[in-house]
Amino acid sequence: MNKHTPGPWIIKKSPFEVINVDHGMLTHEICSGYIMIAAIYVDHDSPDAHLLAAAPELLEALTMGAEINTPDLMDWIADRLVFVHKENPNIDFVKSLRNRAATARAAIAKAKGEQK
Repeated sequence: MNKHTPGPWIIKKSPFEVINVDHGMLTHEICSGYIMIAAIYVDHDSPDAHLLAAAPELLEALTMGAEINTPDLMDWIADRLVFVHKENPNIDFVKSLRNRAATARAAIAKAKGEQK
């Protein structure tokens, strides 16, 4: 069971230089001005606080590696399974690798502010 506030979370900049994270029905102010994470309105021991604290490491885990990042590695494994080992491209674990790679790329883009 997921104990985090359900996503998607959307960052919105208000006219008062306050960044709000909107995740549906509720909005949390997470910072004011340029002091990031200075005003987190979640309990310090809540699942959401732990998720925010782990965010840099999660991004690093997805993007680490000089030659290949994690999503590219997942696609490379799927390609090897299909083109070298002749697995069916529609088998569940190959499709799962592709879906996870696409989801990881979207998360990286969102974390870097590159999401359109």
